[in-house]
Amino acid sequence: VVFAALEVCFCSIFAIDLAIRIALRKLDFFRHGLNWLDTVVVVVSILELVWEELPSTVVLRMLRMMKLARGLRLLNLSRVTDSLAMIMRCISASLMTLFWSLFVLLVIQCIGAMILMYLVQPFLLNAQNDPEKHAKVFTYYGTYTRTMLTMFEILFANWIPACRVLVDNVTEWYTVGFIMYRCIVGFAVLNVINAV
Repeated sequence: VVFAALEVCFCSIFAIDLAIRIALRKLDFFRHGLNWLDTVVVVVSILELVWEELPSTVVLRMLRMMKLARGLRLLNLSRVTDSLAMIMRCISASLMTLFWSLFVLLVIQCIGAMILMYLVQPFLLNAQNDPEKHAKVFTYYGTYTRTMLTMFEILFANWIPACRVLVDNVTEWYTVGFIMYRCIVGFAVLNVINAV
Protein backbone atom coordinates (compact mmCIF):
# COMPACT_ATOMS: atom_id res chain seq x y z
CA VAL A 1 0.00 0.00 0.00
CA VAL A 2 2.82 2.42 0.90
CA PHE A 3 4.81 1.52 -2.22
CA ALA A 4 1.74 1.96 -4.41
CA ALA A 5 1.12 5.41 -2.94
CA LEU A 6 4.78 6.36 -3.45
CA GLU A 7 4.65 5.13 -7.04
CA VAL A 8 1.59 7.30 -7.75
CA CYS A 9 3.28 10.27 -6.05
CA PHE A 10 6.56 9.94 -7.97
CA CYS A 11 4.78 9.24 -11.25
CA SER A 12 2.76 12.43 -10.77
CA ILE A 13 5.87 14.47 -9.97
CA PHE A 14 7.72 13.14 -13.01
CA ALA A 15 4.70 13.74 -15.26
CA ILE A 16 4.38 17.34 -14.05
CA ASP A 17 8.14 17.86 -14.48
CA LEU A 18 7.96 16.47 -18.02
CA ALA A 19 4.96 18.62 -18.92
CA ILE A 20 6.66 21.79 -17.65
CA ARG A 21 9.86 21.04 -19.56
CA ILE A 22 7.95 20.34 -22.78
CA ALA A 23 5.95 23.56 -22.34
CA LEU A 24 9.10 25.63 -21.78
CA ARG A 25 11.33 24.12 -24.46
CA LYS A 26 8.70 23.15 -27.04
CA LEU A 27 10.32 21.29 -29.98
CA ASP A 28 13.85 21.83 -28.64
CA PHE A 29 12.94 19.42 -25.84
CA PHE A 30 12.87 16.44 -28.22
CA ARG A 31 16.33 17.12 -29.67
CA HIS A 32 18.09 15.50 -26.69
CA GLY A 33 18.16 11.71 -26.26
CA LEU A 34 17.77 11.78 -22.49
CA ASN A 35 14.54 13.75 -22.87
CA TRP A 36 13.16 10.95 -25.06
CA LEU A 37 14.11 8.51 -22.34
CA ASP A 38 12.29 10.65 -19.77
CA THR A 39 9.21 10.75 -21.99
CA VAL A 40 9.16 6.97 -22.46
CA VAL A 41 9.66 6.36 -18.73
CA VAL A 42 6.84 8.73 -17.74
CA VAL A 43 4.44 7.34 -20.35
CA VAL A 44 5.21 3.77 -19.30
CA SER A 45 4.77 4.69 -15.62
CA ILE A 46 1.38 6.19 -16.35
CA LEU A 47 0.41 3.12 -18.40
CA GLU A 48 1.47 0.86 -15.52
CA LEU A 49 -0.74 2.80 -13.13
CA VAL A 50 -3.75 2.78 -15.45
CA TRP A 51 -3.38 -0.67 -16.96
CA GLU A 52 -2.28 -3.09 -14.23
CA GLU A 53 -1.48 -6.07 -16.46
CA LEU A 54 0.88 -4.37 -18.87
CA PRO A 55 2.72 -7.10 -20.82
CA SER A 56 6.48 -7.47 -20.32
CA THR A 57 7.20 -4.52 -18.06
CA VAL A 58 10.69 -5.76 -17.21
CA VAL A 59 12.28 -3.91 -20.14
CA LEU A 60 10.27 -0.84 -19.33
CA ARG A 61 11.37 -0.93 -15.71
CA MET A 62 14.97 -1.14 -16.89
CA LEU A 63 14.34 2.05 -18.86
CA ARG A 64 13.16 3.64 -15.65
CA MET A 65 16.46 2.63 -14.03
CA MET A 66 18.32 4.27 -16.91
CA LYS A 67 16.70 7.53 -15.87
CA LEU A 68 19.12 7.49 -12.96
CA ALA A 69 21.86 8.11 -15.51
CA ARG A 70 20.52 11.65 -15.74
CA GLY A 71 22.32 12.24 -12.47
CA LEU A 72 25.50 12.40 -14.53
CA ARG A 73 24.39 15.86 -15.60
CA LEU A 74 25.24 16.99 -12.07
CA LEU A 75 28.89 16.46 -12.89
CA ASN A 76 28.64 19.51 -15.14
CA LEU A 77 27.87 21.54 -12.03
CA SER A 78 31.45 20.88 -10.91
CA ARG A 79 32.40 23.93 -12.97
CA VAL A 80 30.24 26.02 -10.69
CA THR A 81 31.41 24.73 -7.35
CA ASP A 82 35.14 25.03 -6.78
CA SER A 83 35.43 22.39 -4.09
CA LEU A 84 33.68 19.71 -6.15
CA ALA A 85 35.84 20.59 -9.13
CA MET A 86 38.96 20.24 -7.00
CA ILE A 87 37.84 16.84 -5.72
CA MET A 88 37.15 15.67 -9.27
CA ARG A 89 40.61 16.86 -10.42
CA CYS A 90 42.28 15.09 -7.50
CA ILE A 91 40.49 11.84 -8.24
CA SER A 92 41.39 11.96 -11.92
CA ALA A 93 45.01 12.89 -11.11
CA SER A 94 45.38 10.00 -8.69
CA LEU A 95 44.22 7.29 -11.10
CA MET A 96 47.75 6.43 -12.28
CA THR A 97 49.01 6.30 -8.69
CA LEU A 98 46.10 4.03 -7.81
CA PHE A 99 46.87 1.79 -10.78
CA TRP A 100 50.55 1.41 -9.86
CA SER A 101 49.73 0.86 -6.19
CA LEU A 102 47.32 -1.92 -7.09
CA PHE A 103 49.86 -3.34 -9.52
CA VAL A 104 52.58 -3.47 -6.83
CA LEU A 105 50.18 -5.14 -4.40
CA LEU A 106 49.11 -7.64 -7.06
CA VAL A 107 52.72 -8.57 -7.83
CA ILE A 108 53.50 -9.01 -4.12
CA GLN A 109 50.35 -11.11 -3.68
CA CYS A 110 51.20 -13.27 -6.72
CA ILE A 111 54.73 -13.92 -5.48
CA GLY A 112 53.46 -14.72 -1.99
CA ALA A 113 50.80 -17.05 -3.40
CA MET A 114 53.34 -18.92 -5.55
CA ILE A 115 55.74 -19.35 -2.64
CA LEU A 116 53.01 -20.49 -0.27
CA MET A 117 51.50 -22.88 -2.80
CA TYR A 118 54.96 -24.33 -3.52
CA LEU A 119 55.54 -24.89 0.21
CA VAL A 120 52.13 -26.53 0.77
CA GLN A 121 52.28 -28.84 -2.28
CA PRO A 122 54.27 -31.66 -0.56
CA PHE A 123 51.59 -31.85 2.13
CA LEU A 124 48.78 -31.90 -0.42
CA LEU A 125 50.49 -34.54 -2.58
CA ASN A 126 51.17 -36.88 0.35
CA ALA A 127 48.47 -39.57 0.23
CA GLN A 128 49.20 -40.69 3.81
CA ASN A 129 47.84 -37.47 5.36
CA ASP A 130 44.50 -37.40 7.12
CA PRO A 131 41.77 -36.71 4.50
CA GLU A 132 40.06 -34.19 6.80
CA LYS A 133 43.29 -32.21 7.24
CA HIS A 134 43.94 -32.47 3.51
CA ALA A 135 40.47 -31.05 2.76
CA LYS A 136 40.98 -28.11 5.15
CA VAL A 137 44.35 -27.21 3.64
CA PHE A 138 43.04 -27.70 0.08
CA THR A 139 40.16 -25.29 0.77
CA TYR A 140 42.64 -22.44 1.30
CA TYR A 141 45.72 -23.52 -0.69
CA GLY A 142 44.72 -26.28 -3.11
CA THR A 143 44.98 -24.32 -6.36
CA TYR A 144 46.64 -21.11 -7.42
CA THR A 145 43.32 -19.21 -7.52
CA ARG A 146 42.42 -20.47 -4.04
CA THR A 147 45.83 -19.43 -2.78
CA MET A 148 45.50 -15.97 -4.39
CA LEU A 149 42.11 -15.50 -2.74
CA THR A 150 43.63 -16.59 0.56
CA MET A 151 46.50 -14.12 0.12
CA PHE A 152 44.05 -11.24 -0.32
CA GLU A 153 42.14 -12.49 2.69
CA ILE A 154 45.39 -12.56 4.68
CA LEU A 155 46.27 -9.02 3.66
CA PHE A 156 42.90 -7.27 3.82
CA ALA A 157 40.66 -9.40 6.02
CA ASN A 158 40.90 -11.95 8.82
CA TRP A 159 44.25 -13.67 8.39
CA ILE A 160 43.95 -15.94 11.46
CA PRO A 161 41.84 -18.76 9.90
CA ALA A 162 44.17 -19.04 6.88
CA CYS A 163 47.17 -19.16 9.21
CA ARG A 164 45.57 -21.63 11.64
CA VAL A 165 44.83 -24.11 8.84
CA LEU A 166 48.54 -24.44 8.08
CA VAL A 167 49.76 -24.17 11.67
CA ASP A 168 47.30 -26.80 12.97
CA ASN A 169 47.48 -29.20 10.02
CA VAL A 170 50.93 -28.86 8.42
CA THR A 171 53.57 -27.29 10.68
CA GLU A 172 53.87 -24.54 13.26
CA TRP A 173 56.72 -22.90 11.32
CA TYR A 174 54.15 -21.15 9.14
CA THR A 175 53.52 -18.86 12.13
CA VAL A 176 56.84 -17.11 11.53
CA GLY A 177 56.12 -16.63 7.83
CA PHE A 178 52.63 -15.28 8.41
CA ILE A 179 53.75 -12.83 11.09
CA MET A 180 56.60 -11.59 8.88
CA TYR A 181 54.27 -11.25 5.89
CA ARG A 182 51.68 -9.35 7.90
CA CYS A 183 54.31 -7.02 9.37
CA ILE A 184 56.18 -6.35 6.13
CA VAL A 185 53.36 -6.32 3.57
CA GLY A 186 50.32 -5.73 5.74
CA PHE A 187 51.87 -2.94 7.75
CA ALA A 188 54.89 -1.45 5.98
CA VAL A 189 53.92 -1.73 2.30
CA LEU A 190 50.30 -0.74 2.83
CA ASN A 191 51.32 2.26 4.93
CA VAL A 192 53.77 3.41 2.26
CA ILE A 193 51.01 3.06 -0.35
CA ASN A 194 48.60 4.96 1.89
CA ALA A 195 51.18 7.71 2.31
CA VAL A 196 51.57 8.08 -1.44
